Amino acid sequence: MTAAAAVTGNPSLAIWAVPVSALAGSATEEAVAFVKGLWAAEGVQRFAEAVEEDSGSTAPELLEREGVGRKGRHLLGEAVEASSTTSDDWKVRVLARAFIVGAKDHTKIDEMRLLVKLVDDLEGVDARCLAAAVRCKEVFLTRELLEFDRQLEAVAAILLSKLVRLGFLDVVDERHAILNLTPYEQEELHDARQTAGRAEPRVPTGFTLSPVGRATADLLASIGQVEHHSNTIPNPPQKPA
Repeated sequence: MTAAAAVTGNPSLAIWAVPVSALAGSATEEAVAFVKGLWAAEGVQRFAEAVEEDSGSTAPELLEREGVGRKGRHLLGEAVEASSTTSDDWKVRVLARAFIVGAKDHTKIDEMRLLVKLVDDLEGVDARCLAAAVRCKEVFLTRELLEFDRQLEAVAAILLSKLVRLGFLDVVDERHAILNLTPYEQEELHDARQTAGRAEPRVPTGFTLSPVGRATADLLASIGQVEHHSNTIPNPPQKPA
């Protein structure tokens, strides 16, 4: 982890290379430091393996062969640091691929550094939701997103809320969401609004990709790391007669 500290420029990583027996404090503090060290070392090791599997070369070999400059070394440091704090295999693959792309094409280093920052709060399942959103029309409802990845059904509400909170999706005005209702649902809503005392059916929340969400999806697609799962879709839900 001393090497990781040097690469990332994050001195806090260096402490994880210190033997637990050398750390002052209680047994609990020693245990926490030991677990942190294992966690970070595993993430960095998985990143190194992903780079070698994808490119056929180690990260140092790529740096040397491709003549990577200061910006490229920063990209590597940021990717390594992000890898040390995640348990998600998809994210590690994205980080490894971003480094490889930047190392081989220096004109894309800035884009890849941006991608590393954009995926900081994303996990593989979030990327699946984002990929399904990309395939929807401009304004979509949850049920329309699920037509592209039915396996997200149990967690779709949570994922959509998270992507909104992170700025990858925007919630649209109710007037736009209504346009996505089936003719039957639109008629029900119209009748309810025209009948005094009749409760209106709830209009489902409508979503649209934000500019950040679109840019992130495009960057992920450019390195071949968009999580599409169209082959898992059963028959799409049928509209009421």
